[in-house]
Amino acid sequence: MTSISGRRVAEMLEVSLRQRGFSENTIKNRCRVVQQLDDVGLATRDDIMAVVSRPEKLRSRRLYLMHLRQAYADLIEQGVVERDPTVGIRFPKIPKDQPRPLTQLQVERLIVEPKFRVRAWTMLGAFAGLRASEVTRITPQDLVVTDQGYALRVIGKGRKEATIPAHQKIVDLLLDLEPFRDALWPIAPSRLSQVWSKAASDLGMPGLRFHQCRHFFGTQVLRTTGNLLVTRDLMRYNSVATTEVYAKVIDDAGFRAVAGF
Repeated sequence: MTSISGRRVAEMLEVSLRQRGFSENTIKNRCRVVQQLDDVGLATRDDIMAVVSRPEKLRSRRLYLMHLRQAYADLIEQGVVERDPTVGIRFPKIPKDQPRPLTQLQVERLIVEPKFRVRAWTMLGAFAGLRASEVTRITPQDLVVTDQGYALRVIGKGRKEATIPAHQKIVDLLLDLEPFRDALWPIAPSRLSQVWSKAASDLGMPGLRFHQCRHFFGTQVLRTTGNLLVTRDLMRYNSVATTEVYAKVIDDAGFRAVAGF
């Protein structure tokens, strides 16, 4: 077995992941988790569990294990280490969170917010379903013309590219910005979310998260179409099962029935 420190492995991974086009957020988080191992080559199952158990939230523990497992897969492929101590460790089960979409009134207030970037980010989240990381990559040239009309090219998780129909608000926004050639908001996704949440709080809406814009988009698509497959495709999920949580949010048939008494 080969002895190699977590810090040294993190330096190697940073170079490798960047060459392969991983997002800065993924690179930073994977390196941060790997550095918590004193010796990656000699680490045992107990060492892995000690690192994975540090976060309080189950979702964070799952992410820690995912980063370590992927790091070991890369290191074995490169011949840096010989074995993977994460093998056999199960991912923590996480209860599905019910989406908490913005309300129509909240969206309307945010898209007339004085700060242009907050208005633009809200539109991209609420009318295109973009995640914060996807907003930071958007350029005006991502608005493309198809036989059916304008569409938006999105670079999503894992650098996967998708093209979705563009809402008229998105069309107007990006056409106005057409002279710009580079990413419009090249900042860390976490920073974008912080700035957006602060702006929402300043408008008297504390506690909101940018991702709720995406939840608004998902529920609006499902409410309009009634089609889980269409919603899955526009939200760019891999499974319909992920989309089904939005059905619970819009299941207002009972309320309509009681209101009709």
